[in-house]
Amino acid sequence: MCSKNLGRFYKFVNARLANKQGVGTFKNRGGQAVTNDTDRANLLNKYFCLVSVPDNGIVPNFSDKSVSSKLDSVVFNRNVVMKAIKKLKSNLSAGPDGYFLVFILKLVNTISESLALIYNAFMSVGQVPDMWRRAIVTPVCKSGAAYDVFNYRPISLICVFCKVMERVIVSEMFDYLQQKSLINKHQHGFLSRRSATTNLLETFDDWSLAINDRAFVITAYIDFSKAFDVVSHNKLLQKLAAYGIAGNLLSWIKNFLCSRSQMTRVGHSYSNVAYLCSGVKKLHWTVVICHLCE
Repeated sequence: MCSKNLGRFYKFVNARLANKQGVGTFKNRGGQAVTNDTDRANLLNKYFCLVSVPDNGIVPNFSDKSVSSKLDSVVFNRNVVMKAIKKLKSNLSAGPDGYFLVFILKLVNTISESLALIYNAFMSVGQVPDMWRRAIVTPVCKSGAAYDVFNYRPISLICVFCKVMERVIVSEMFDYLQQKSLINKHQHGFLSRRSATTNLLETFDDWSLAINDRAFVITAYIDFSKAFDVVSHNKLLQKLAAYGIAGNLLSWIKNFLCSRSQMTRVGHSYSNVAYLCSGVKKLHWTVVICHLCE
C-alpha cells in the first residue's frame, strides 16, 4: 500500500534496523556469568539507582518572585482530560497498573468525565494513589557490549492515568509561569517553537554584531550529567513555593514525589523494589522544572 507519510516510512525502516537482541549476559564482581533474568534485573536496577543522591540538608536562598496571585490548585474537566489523553503517545506497553494506552484511547469519550471527577478529588486532598509512585523499568542497550550494565539506559513505565493527570498539571503550571513572566526570555529548551536551532540563531546574531563592533562574544554550553536524576525533592519544592506554587497543588506534588520506587523488568522477571530519594526524570511535568533552573 502506497503512503505519502514520510514519518511512517522512517519509523518502518528504523523498526527493522533496531537492535532487538534484548539484555545480554552480565558478569558479577567475581567474574561469573549472570544469565538468570531475576539476577540480571537486580544488577540493572542497582545500576539505575546509583544516580540517586540524598539531600544534603542545605537550604539555598531562593529569591521569592512575589507574584500577585498564586497557583494553588488545578481544576479538571472533561475537555482538558480528553485533550491530555489524545496527546499521549500510543504504545503497546502497560505500566504498573496493567492498563494500556491503546485501550484508554478507545474509551476516551466515555471515561473522560469520570476521570475528571477522580482527578479533582485527588487534587482537593493533595494526595495520589501509592501505585502512581511506582515505575517499571525496561532496560535498553545504548551502544557497546551488551554484557556491561553501564551500556544500558532505563525506559520507565508509569501508570497511564497518572500520565494524564500530570499532563493537565503541566499545562496549567506552564501557562501560569508564562502569564507571570517567570520564564527567562533566553530559555530555548523545552519550549514550543524554540530549540537548539533558535538558540544558535540568537547566538549567531550576537556574533555578527560583535564582529561589526570589533568586540568578542564568549559562549559556554554546559551539559550536566544525569541532571534530572539528581534533582533534590526538598529543594525543588522550596523553589516551586518561591515561584507561587502553593496550596493543594504543592501538597499534591510533594506527595507525588515522596517514596517513589522502581523495579527493573527483564523478560518476565522483576528486580527487587528500589526507592529513589532524588530525581524527576520519569515525571511528565519535569518540563516545568527546566524553566525554573535559571
